[in-house]
Amino acid sequence: MNDVTLYTVYLGVTIFASAFLIGFMIYEQFGGDVDSDVDVNTDSFDAAKAFSIKAIIGFMFGFGLGGLQSLNAGLSGSDTIIIASLVGFGFYIVMVSLIYIVQKLKTQEHVKLDDTIGQTGIVTISIKPNEVGKINVKVGETLREMKARTYEENTIILGKQVKVVGIESGVLVVETI
Repeated sequence: MNDVTLYTVYLGVTIFASAFLIGFMIYEQFGGDVDSDVDVNTDSFDAAKAFSIKAIIGFMFGFGLGGLQSLNAGLSGSDTIIIASLVGFGFYIVMVSLIYIVQKLKTQEHVKLDDTIGQTGIVTISIKPNEVGKINVKVGETLREMKARTYEENTIILGKQVKVVGIESGVLVVETI
C-alpha cells in the first residue's frame, strides 16, 4: 500500500470512530444508554465490558490517529500499521478502564439498608403476600426503587404508602400505613 492509500484508510477510520463517539455522547445526554444490554458486575472484570461498542470504537479511534501521526512522521507503511495498532490498543485499554470506573461509580453509592427502617415509601410494583414487589423509598438524600415484601394477608397495591419495618436477605419488609 502506498502512503496516500494508508492515509485515506487511517483518516477514514478516525472520522468514522469520531462520529460514533460524538453520536454516543449526544445520545447518552438525551437519556439513551449505549451498551445497556451488558450486565455489569462491578466487583470483577468481565469480557462483556472488554468487548463493548465504546471500547472497540476507542480502539478504532486510536488506530486511526496513531496511523496518521506515524505517516506524518515519515515512517514506512508496515511501521505505521504496528504503531497504529499499539496506539489503538492503548486507547482500547483506556476505554475499558473508563467504562469499568464509570460503572463502578454508578453502583458505588453505598445504600445502607438499615437506614431505610422506619422510612415510608410508595409501592411502585404491587406486593403480594410473601412475594417481592418494589417501593420508592428515600435513602439519605436519594429516592430509590428497592425490592420489598410484606407478610400481611392482602396485596399492597400500586401507589399505596408503606412503612419499612425490617430487612430480610436484602429485601425490605414493609407494612401498610
